[in-house]
Amino acid sequence: SVMELMPLVEAAGAKAVGFAAVVDRSGGKFSPPGGVPLFALAKLNFQTYDPADCPLCRQGTPAVKPGSRAMKTGS
Repeated sequence: SVMELMPLVEAAGAKAVGFAAVVDRSGGKFSPPGGVPLFALAKLNFQTYDPADCPLCRQGTPAVKPGSRAMKTGS
């Protein structure tokens, strides 16, 4: 994530002048620290709910965290 990369960039003695992402799924709510611009090839907006209003929560469907970090490869 951008928040994990920024300290690594600074620790290496570099200055971030921009971040790029394939997809920005923040719905426009995220901007990198320090006013560094974020460029994305695509921007996606998702409908979100408070837990009390979520139709899947009411059905007892477990929540699944988006992202690829927990993906497993292989068979």
